[in-house]
Amino acid sequence: MKQSTHFITQTQLKLLLAIDEARQLFDGNTTSRILNLNPPAHDEDPSHRIGKWTEDKLYPSIYQFPTFDVNVSDPPTTWMHSESAYRLFQYGSSFWRVYVDDAMKRQSVSTIVNELIPYALGKLLWVTKIPVATSLTHPQAIALLGSTIQPQLYGASQMNSELVSSHAAQCLHINSKRQILISDYPSQFTYSSAANQYLDSDEDVLIRCIRVLAFTQRQGQMSSGDVGELVSCIIELRAMQVTMRKIRSEQNEDADPHEVVMPFGFQPQFLASQ
Repeated sequence: MKQSTHFITQTQLKLLLAIDEARQLFDGNTTSRILNLNPPAHDEDPSHRIGKWTEDKLYPSIYQFPTFDVNVSDPPTTWMHSESAYRLFQYGSSFWRVYVDDAMKRQSVSTIVNELIPYALGKLLWVTKIPVATSLTHPQAIALLGSTIQPQLYGASQMNSELVSSHAAQCLHINSKRQILISDYPSQFTYSSAANQYLDSDEDVLIRCIRVLAFTQRQGQMSSGDVGELVSCIIELRAMQVTMRKIRSEQNEDADPHEVVMPFGFQPQFLASQ
């Protein structure tokens, strides 16, 4: 901890780790897929809905996205560098960094951020005009949540197919008979920031997404074991939104590229991994 935060001037920084209901750790599902991109491959796992009736191995041990994070440079050396929008655009699909590098020939980073985030939201929702809460479709709602709290859908091949084809999801698996398709939203700051800003812009949007998520779970397309973790993620997401409203500041057009921070909306699990 001390070595990883050596660039922070506060030398007496301490970390407090609190575990609520610690006894539940003994009974908990240690193969959680909410914060882990690698679903369990054990047939006896009660929460592993897809494939539990077969001995076929549906998932590889490690997922590899050759183009993901290909532009990532060295780890951040300062706290400001860790929040730099210019650096964060390096993560995820290589498209975003290529776009930023080209746009910087004519625009400042703050201008690029202000233009690129709405574009990312339109790409995520597959629209040219951002919809109101009441008109959000189920795939659009799942796409917004997928980029922030990453719910896992099982037994929903049609939904997964639509998410991949129209809502920027990544295809993780298609079975040999093409009857099962699994999609996911790996951590990408661009989509996460865009989705979180939209969710925070109108409380009705978040409520609509939660209702769609609850309906999806009642349809048996989500594991009941994931519900508790999803609720925790939603609470954490909302707390982060309220907090960031109080501390966010205006961007300076003439600021150094590495001092322009990303709009609030980062995925907590990605930040933790950094």
